[in-house]
Amino acid sequence: MTLRGATFVLVVTALTSQPTHSKINLSATLATDYTLRGLSQTVDDPSAQGLLEYEHASGWYLGVWIGNLDFDRPGDRDWEFDYYLGFHKRVNSRFAYDLTAIRYTYPGQNHGRHYDWQEFIASAYLGDRWLISAGIADNWLARSEQTVFAEVSYRHPLPLNLTLDVTTGWQALPQPFPNYGYAELGVSRALGPVDLRVGCVIVEDAAKDRFGSLADDRFVASISYTL
Repeated sequence: MTLRGATFVLVVTALTSQPTHSKINLSATLATDYTLRGLSQTVDDPSAQGLLEYEHASGWYLGVWIGNLDFDRPGDRDWEFDYYLGFHKRVNSRFAYDLTAIRYTYPGQNHGRHYDWQEFIASAYLGDRWLISAGIADNWLARSEQTVFAEVSYRHPLPLNLTLDVTTGWQALPQPFPNYGYAELGVSRALGPVDLRVGCVIVEDAAKDRFGSLADDRFVASISYTL
């Protein structure tokens, strides 16, 4: 799965079983890399992440996600704090939707550029296996620009209580940055509150030419604990 998908896995869980009461969700993740739309945010270094979320029975939710970063540049971003607000609703047994607004912030960075950005995402869940998402972001490249992305994800149960997940996505960027596609394939297994996952990320050559090693194809592994 993509790392953003991993950090908001609690939202996905809520959509597959609409809550009947308000609750607080907590999760912690250790990963070999933090990738966003196929691009590494830690340059192949490990990432520690945490999430705190309040979910209301009406479908409204809000939360904060924290994770470390590493771009191998002095004075660049070391931490990411994301604040999000959303609403999800299951319409019937075969369809649910989710609307989310996210503010990505990078406290303490002094690289001479304003990196904070925001994004609005609409998602549709078809049954318990298909997820279709599209979003529009402002300042993702720290150039006051607008970018658009779309993703399709599929999950399939395997023997031995394993789950296969496949994601393919497309990111539209303004010139001189290229539009590019990316994909991720993973296998996971839940052991009570612990989730283990291994996967690989593949990115189109157009992104490699522009973003260098951040867009390298890579293997990723993670362990998550959810309360």
